[in-house]
Amino acid sequence: MGEIDTKKVRQGKEASEYLVIDNVASALGANAIISDIEILTPIAPKYDTGSNPSIVKTFTNPSNLYSASIEFSKYMDNEGISNSVKMTETDNSSNIVSLMSVWIYKTLHLILDIDTTNADTDSLNKETSYTISIPKEVHDRYDWELVNNYQHSFTTIPLDGWYADDSEIIDNITDGYVATYVVDDSNLNNKYFVLLDNITDGDNDNTTDLDIEFSLKRTSSDWNQINFILKDNYFIDESKLDWSQSYYQDSVGNKWAYKNGLQGKKGGKYGYFFERKWENNQDNLVGYNNGTEEKWIRTQEHRTDGTYSYKQEHDSFGEKIIRYDNSSMDNVTAQFRSVEGYYQKCSSKKWEEIENKWGCVNPSTKYRHHTGEWRNIDNFSDILDWNDGEYVNISKKYYVMTDNGTTTDTLALDANGKEIRNYWEFEKVASFYTLEGGNGEQVNFSLWSSNQTYDTDLKSISGYFQINVNGSFLDSNGSIVSSPLESKEGDWKNDWQRFIPQSEKDRVKTINASRDEREYVFYLELNPDRLKFRRRTKENWEGFRWEDSFNDVYYYSSRRQVTGQWLKYKITMRSGQINVKFSDDSGNTLDLIDDTRISTETNSSSRVFSLILEPKSASNFSIDNLFVKTYKNEVALDNHSNLNEEFSSIPEFLENSQSY
Repeated sequence: MGEIDTKKVRQGKEASEYLVIDNVASALGANAIISDIEILTPIAPKYDTGSNPSIVKTFTNPSNLYSASIEFSKYMDNEGISNSVKMTETDNSSNIVSLMSVWIYKTLHLILDIDTTNADTDSLNKETSYTISIPKEVHDRYDWELVNNYQHSFTTIPLDGWYADDSEIIDNITDGYVATYVVDDSNLNNKYFVLLDNITDGDNDNTTDLDIEFSLKRTSSDWNQINFILKDNYFIDESKLDWSQSYYQDSVGNKWAYKNGLQGKKGGKYGYFFERKWENNQDNLVGYNNGTEEKWIRTQEHRTDGTYSYKQEHDSFGEKIIRYDNSSMDNVTAQFRSVEGYYQKCSSKKWEEIENKWGCVNPSTKYRHHTGEWRNIDNFSDILDWNDGEYVNISKKYYVMTDNGTTTDTLALDANGKEIRNYWEFEKVASFYTLEGGNGEQVNFSLWSSNQTYDTDLKSISGYFQINVNGSFLDSNGSIVSSPLESKEGDWKNDWQRFIPQSEKDRVKTINASRDEREYVFYLELNPDRLKFRRRTKENWEGFRWEDSFNDVYYYSSRRQVTGQWLKYKITMRSGQINVKFSDDSGNTLDLIDDTRISTETNSSSRVFSLILEPKSASNFSIDNLFVKTYKNEVALDNHSNLNEEFSSIPEFLENSQSY
């Protein structure tokens, strides 16, 4: 709410002297106490200051699609400038924006309209760059011209993603420079943003002491959910574990080893124990046949055209097909990139008998499906109109890739010179194993069979089994046996993680690119009127359970929503306890979750964590002032933050969302 001293305005005083602004929670409430409305007519100075005018500032905002303002240093020739100022799309100057000028003091306010053929005011297009231009020939009221031609460009709010935004300034909550996120269809929102990673408190004790703070404002009125998650930065790749490093010695000196493998059919050709071994990007088997170690090399399931072998993969650019010279799949001979299909506008269409499909006459605009609509691939605001022209569906195609990964215009062909249209049309070749150094026989082992009917059926076994000092299995009588199935099994088989040395965990740990809740430390679900909170209370695999949760914790006793309101959240972890508080824009600080037990003992026990933002069903919100403060022996270390103090541009970590 503002108070204006009209007398000072007439005197030409600065805004800091004539304008007083107070923050209010309700625009309706402010409207009810307006005491006077008066048309202001500031008086220009009688005498010329004798200098060229300049443009002090151009006021545009990515989310403001309806207006812009230009402040000049002097009183200007209003009519001349109103007739000279232009606004167009930056990349297409023929798309002109109609402007209605409103002058207040030395500031020109522009009302924007991209379509004057109707009575409505049509706002600017989203995700579009615009340029405002003023020629230097314009002048002030004393005939002084601008020194140079003036241009100002800006880009409007994206259809989906983050953008640098302005907001109100609230002490200790936001400085007004924020990051805002929008998505066109919240039902399709499956983003997963790593806000901060490699978070550690700098010591090796059994607790993690952290302060996590961030400010959040929901803008959309939908019933949205936003999740903040703290999870282990790593997870254990069990396929790479050296299980011989996992053992337990009991109080009487018996040694127990963990084995996780497969057992062949008793009395059959392959009736011995196998372990899986990950190497060269494939899952092989190592068998222990009467004391002799055998390596069985796995050939992955693939497809073939009778000559070449093919494997489908997905990378950050989408689907691709890899072609190999034979079924060993050692030598890549070509790669083909899948290019998404589209609808193409035509003046007319005709049936092509040879191709058995519709062909396009005079093809023009291409439309691909994006955010719920078929959109012009060169202009997302142009949505396909089925009543305007004819359209032909151009199906997905595969094109040859270069060595550096770029896609060429050369169609992908199989060994017979036929266009590759669908990976699944190739003949399927099931996965098989061959014995290294053997006769090349292909064996189709059936892994994890519950009923072993055939010699190739392998049964899954896991647990702790008694061994001697040489690693041989022992039965209940202490005799050496060849199979874990004949050995004495320990009662602690389900606690295998705790018997793996940390050095072995560190060796096989990898970046945690998953949404597996078993690696979560806490899960904070923020809704418009309440929050839900779950946290780890047990160690390792026991850790994250639904019963360890707080449900329906309301911000206010009235249960009112906080949509449109800035809140600052603070999560404090100290000595195995966690609490959650928030502060609002009225200066209130309220406890949401009192001190409660939390454990950070995840499977990998890395003591290093990631902070995740998961928009879930939220379609529009802003964040600011995110940081994590870490401690060592109760001494605060440097703050860790990925968010700039002022969002002049969006940090790369926000632009590159994850979808794992």
